[in-house]
Amino acid sequence: MNLSAHAVARAFAAGELSAEQHCGAMLAASQAQPDLCAWTWQDADAVLTQARSADLARARNEPLGLLAGVPIAVKDNIDTLGVATSAGNVLLRANLPTAHAAVWASLAAQGAILLGKTNMHELAAGATSRNPAYGSVVNPVCPDRIAGGSSGGTAAAVAAGLAPAGLGSDTSGSIRTPASFCGIAGLRPSTLPARKWPAAGIVPLVAALDTAGPMARDVADLALLHTAVTGEGLPATPVPRTVILGVPRMPFWDDIHPDVAHACDLALERIASAGVRLVEVDLRSLLREVTTLQQTVGLLGRRRDLQAYLRERLPQQDFDAFVSSIQSSDVHALYSEPPPREESDLQLRHRANVLVALYIDVLRQRGATAIAYPCVPVPAPAVTLAEREDGQMPLRGRLVPISATIARHARFAAGLGLPALTLPVGRTRDGAPVGLEITGLPQSDAQVLATGILIEELLR
Repeated sequence: MNLSAHAVARAFAAGELSAEQHCGAMLAASQAQPDLCAWTWQDADAVLTQARSADLARARNEPLGLLAGVPIAVKDNIDTLGVATSAGNVLLRANLPTAHAAVWASLAAQGAILLGKTNMHELAAGATSRNPAYGSVVNPVCPDRIAGGSSGGTAAAVAAGLAPAGLGSDTSGSIRTPASFCGIAGLRPSTLPARKWPAAGIVPLVAALDTAGPMARDVADLALLHTAVTGEGLPATPVPRTVILGVPRMPFWDDIHPDVAHACDLALERIASAGVRLVEVDLRSLLREVTTLQQTVGLLGRRRDLQAYLRERLPQQDFDAFVSSIQSSDVHALYSEPPPREESDLQLRHRANVLVALYIDVLRQRGATAIAYPCVPVPAPAVTLAEREDGQMPLRGRLVPISATIARHARFAAGLGLPALTLPVGRTRDGAPVGLEITGLPQSDAQVLATGILIEELLR
């Protein structure tokens, strides 16, 4: 029963689908694919109890929410009452929340059913979702390649048909990267100048950059979850000739895998032939400055924000002992780094505002409302490459750092707090999915989603 979230919601509301039967099928599918390592927690009795309650509410003609009867996968750094929030870490298995995270509370209020908590890169601090505590998430499209991270479990569950949709979190591409690698859609909602999605109840990686967001097999389902959380409806799907997209070939096509470039070029050619206008924009200097800013915010916030979280949630936990407990070598190294020279949050926010203004000016000069570029410069690396001790992978005849290369494009929207959508647009010659990223103007999440729905329709 590999249905979209929209299809489940419609069929449930019409009385054509039993939530209990559908959730039972989802649970059976998960049990049949344990080697994916997509889940950190799943309780069949708890899921079916929620489903029966949904069926009973419908039978009583009670008002139904937007997501009534829809099972949702939730990343294991997002609080759900009654279930530990481990963020993929051994010591955080004792982290029992006293309330839902605000994002899950919104979805639950609209009738969503918690299908399970999904596996992730430890503490959301990596791009592979190779987790020593829960196992390495397998890419269901290309099992010999990584699923991407840090929201790899949600991406794998959705791509494998184990859930219609799910929640991830994104700091430096942690929704968009695994979505691209697994051939699904994902949205990083706006964070500046205000958050579209609330942050309360999520284990922080870098609080100033973190946001939860939706993952699904198509953009329409992302929009459904976005509306359920924010109450923000979408404008009508635009007519192709009214859409102007900026294409920043410099620098987003520089030094990328040729198959990724080809798939994205072909997708842009197809939507242009349908009437969408593409205009060149040059973001070279801006990308360099935004990348530096985003990395600085990360270095300053990572240890500080986790320390603050542990003081609140596990006050008896010594921070240095916690860092020693981190099992992923790459994550342990990140938290062992001394913080750089302090810059105030106010200074960093001012720098971000200046760069956002420059970005807006570039787009307005060209009449564009969004830009389009390859979500990740490379397809999902092979598992054997991710296991290398030197953290390197080949690209165009030389070795490059895997994590930095994967995150290279994703840092732009994260650093500026912009809404950014990735959707699948093709495959490499050996079958690995490729995603195209659409990044909009500040707070233009609804317009970005509407544009994504149009692109999806044109490519279909």
